[in-house]
Amino acid sequence: MEQEISLIQALKQGHFEQARELLNSGHQLPENLSDYERTAVLDSLVRSKTFELILLLMENGFIERDIYEYDSFRGSIFESLFKYLAADEDSLSFLEQFTGKLQSLSSEVQDQTLLGVALEHGTDLRFIKCLVQAGCSLDYKNNAEENYLYQVVNNHSLSLRNIDKGLEYLKYLVDQGLEVNQGNIVGTTPLQMAIDRNKKPYVDFLLENGADPNASDRAGKSPFYAAVVHQFNLELYEKLARYSSVDFEATSAEGEALLPAYMRMLNRAGETELKLLARLLEDGGDPYQTAHHYGKAKSVLDWAAEKSLDVLKTVVEKGNVEINRQDDQGNTVLHKVCAVQVNYDKEAAKELYRKAKFLLEQGADANLQNDKDQSALNLASDDNLKSKTVELLMQQ
Repeated sequence: MEQEISLIQALKQGHFEQARELLNSGHQLPENLSDYERTAVLDSLVRSKTFELILLLMENGFIERDIYEYDSFRGSIFESLFKYLAADEDSLSFLEQFTGKLQSLSSEVQDQTLLGVALEHGTDLRFIKCLVQAGCSLDYKNNAEENYLYQVVNNHSLSLRNIDKGLEYLKYLVDQGLEVNQGNIVGTTPLQMAIDRNKKPYVDFLLENGADPNASDRAGKSPFYAAVVHQFNLELYEKLARYSSVDFEATSAEGEALLPAYMRMLNRAGETELKLLARLLEDGGDPYQTAHHYGKAKSVLDWAAEKSLDVLKTVVEKGNVEINRQDDQGNTVLHKVCAVQVNYDKEAAKELYRKAKFLLEQGADANLQNDKDQSALNLASDDNLKSKTVELLMQQ
């Protein structure tokens, strides 16, 4: 035991020459070494670049050669290497020698691989290449079917520490043939993850390298959908649109296309949201496109009738709306505006008045009746708060 303690103390105290002599004499480290002590020893050896001792510890079995035998990479020599190995030629030469002695380099340990650990810790790209040359496979996918591109994009700590390193990894992986549009188990692509995580440099890189903004996950939602419906992000939409036209016909698992979904979510429309709406319509969005809402088909124009005047104006003007077009129940957009319930809200009643006035200025016919023989006036007469709108319609 005294000999074992002496070896431990020599390693802990940095007496590496003494430790080398003890190891060469056949001394062993204790089997019951704590995880903390083990990690401290390995970290110290790597930081001090005492590579000869690391190789000796591998020779005497303290460092396991066979990756398949590991229960976890946590606290292993590999974490120490990927955290503290200096990015210089001596370290690279050692790593080449060290990895040449390993077995089962592509084995999976707790849904992770040796290469995955290296990427996770932001290891120098030369070390990544060294691992690949030694036999680490680039074709690995974890249990969520995420390839290494996806794992790099999803590595939050890496993007915070050094997003340029992340971009360096992505370029290398793409150059090695990894598919940029490969989705995970639920179909989410690296591009969609980069958008969800707001990692703009990754978004730019992936788009430049063929990522598809229309690639849908299993829920039927694409990067375009994420940018528009989830984020209301005009700048991001315009960026995606430079690489591909949006597929307005693609629907989510709920049967809802992008533009109806955007209108449903558009509760408070500021300048940016209105510009995005205008851009969607200019790019081919259909104001008459419908999606089911509580069991009934509801069009983009139907939603606009319930929203603010600015939203309605945008849809009418940018969507080339036929102002007196009647739906399958005979209702015009004026009917739909006048049927909106204001729920005892005077400001809502005033906004309804403004929308009706706008539509009349656009040529809406107040006398048209729907299939129930109702005019817009009839529909506005159901609430005293709409009295100004009723007066306006009676003047037509």
